[in-house]
Amino acid sequence: MGVRSMASSTAWALPDIPAGTAAPADLLARREALRALDALQLVDENANVSEERIAGIPCVIVAAPAARATMIYAHGGGFRLGEPKTWTGFATRLAMAAGIRIVLPDYRLAPEHPFPAALQDLVAVYRALCDEVDIPLLLGGDSAGGGLACSLALLATNAGQPASAVALLSPWLDLSANAASYAECAASDASFSAAAALEAAQAYLAGQGPDTAYASPLRHPSLAAFPPLWVAVSGCEVLRDDTLDFAHRIARMGGSVDLSVYPDLPHVWPILQAHTSETERTIQSMAQFLARSGDLRKLD
Repeated sequence: MGVRSMASSTAWALPDIPAGTAAPADLLARREALRALDALQLVDENANVSEERIAGIPCVIVAAPAARATMIYAHGGGFRLGEPKTWTGFATRLAMAAGIRIVLPDYRLAPEHPFPAALQDLVAVYRALCDEVDIPLLLGGDSAGGGLACSLALLATNAGQPASAVALLSPWLDLSANAASYAECAASDASFSAAAALEAAQAYLAGQGPDTAYASPLRHPSLAAFPPLWVAVSGCEVLRDDTLDFAHRIARMGGSVDLSVYPDLPHVWPILQAHTSETERTIQSMAQFLARSGDLRKLD
């Protein structure tokens, strides 16, 4: 058992999960439609792909041969959509480029399971993996999953079990959806909007405020101890300003930040445009950061 498993359970405390509601028919249809992205992904066949329950949470495990570190990656989907299978192709490419193992938890979705259900699932996986590998873990995510990864990083640091590094793609970091880029990029961002963000936030928060602790990591009172951060965002997406604000806050507090702003790309382009040169460049940049972050000793 890893020495880092000694953190108190109270340090990981989250609010109780409020009662959820059944997903409406249109949301169920959107979940099914998103699965069409599975066939559009580019898969690195050299990666090993398996399924496993970790702390009771179903996970897809994607690993490079002789992986040197473990990363927990939270998929996007506005807290209401998505499943690890759709992100598996992307994960095979990232795992092989960085020489790591990636764990994709199938966390619970809203509105059936509101905040903090998804975060509780990620915490359970994180704590179990801390016991397993006994080295700092890497964290990552995109869109809503990026926000979840940030909240998990903040919780882990507070519990004395900090992640080695965090890598984010187009993260959603403030559920109030009131940054100027929501209006400025409304015409250029076909994937996300203020209306969509507020609808998703309402389903996820179930009456709780967007400033609820660990729901909107941008609103966390202190980012001074945040792990080394790699983050990429499009210059024409609505989440741009919150992402820049988050990165700049960490940098001003003396943290390590590797920030890239890509012009004229869609939200979470490595998932939506798997075959482009921009996606390959983004994956390679992310992989280089992960490969040099933390303790990358070969796993036993």
